[in-house]
Amino acid sequence: MGADTTRKSSRLIAVAAIVLLRAIAFGEAAPDSLTVDEAVRAALANNLSLRSAAVESRIRERASEFSFDGFLPRLSAYASVFELNQTIPVLEAVLPNGYNWYFDPERPNLSLGVCIQEIFSPSYLVSMEEASLEYRGSLLSRAQAEKSVTATVKKSFYQLLVEDEAIAATRSRLDTAQERLR
Repeated sequence: MGADTTRKSSRLIAVAAIVLLRAIAFGEAAPDSLTVDEAVRAALANNLSLRSAAVESRIRERASEFSFDGFLPRLSAYASVFELNQTIPVLEAVLPNGYNWYFDPERPNLSLGVCIQEIFSPSYLVSMEEASLEYRGSLLSRAQAEKSVTATVKKSFYQLLVEDEAIAATRSRLDTAQERLR
């Protein structure tokens, strides 16, 4: 997660805090039942950066799971059917007695083949390790992002509680001042 994403998350949280402060300041009903744990759960469930990190983790996990595919053998098969238009003198020289049963110009001839190939390269080991490290790194990035969002939400939540108390104290002082003026 980059610094740009962190700035966007911070801005979003700051805007939410301002909206809540304005609601409190102008006497609009704020949800009293919201706890810090509920606020954190809501933020974790709705944060786009965390969703993106989760998708990235799944992509890295799949890449790690399939990185061993380089060790699997390659299998290929082929088939061909052909007809000779004429006899081939070279084949008659190589296969003088059996030429007619093997390559008969009067009927179609079939050729089949199977190839199994196993290529071992040390680069496969490196790519497997790299995929595994990238997956573990994406898990760490996701965990760090979750901790960052949790800390930011808790900080904003408690800051709003402090602001709410400050507003209540100011209203109390205002009420006291108004009573003295009467």
